[in-house]
Amino acid sequence: MDSIFKLAGFSVNEIVYKVLFIIILWAIIGAILGEIFQ
Repeated sequence: MDSIFKLAGFSVNEIVYKVLFIIILWAIIGAILGEIFQ
């Protein structure tokens, strides 16, 4: 399965890291906005 993604030009880990990064980023932004608009 992983080799199919590598042939497509990207690895599964790249997608996982990008998704995790976006989730963490949104969590931080949400926490900051939550503090401001509390």
